[in-house]
Amino acid sequence: MEYLLALMAAGAVGWIWHTNLGVRELATRLARERCTETGAQFLDGTVAFTGAFPERRNGRVYLRRRYRFDFTDGSGQRFTGRVILVGQELDELRLYTGPVPH
Repeated sequence: MEYLLALMAAGAVGWIWHTNLGVRELATRLARERCTETGAQFLDGTVAFTGAFPERRNGRVYLRRRYRFDFTDGSGQRFTGRVILVGQELDELRLYTGPVPH
């Protein structure tokens, strides 16, 4: 019985890890595409996870995930962008060239 419980827990952890990895890859792709569209250069090649919390939409509960990334506009300055995904849908994607609101 303990073996089955441990196996189920390991499976749940693996499923959550796999899902989060896929969402992070989606956030990275979206950030890279936005930088390309605006003529900015996407730096470091990835996004950084900054937080998550549950959100209810249309009667269902989804995980709202926040990511940040860095980019430059060619001036040599490093700026911050933000991607927010609810489930696997884009909710917000912004490029900030000034102070980033929290």
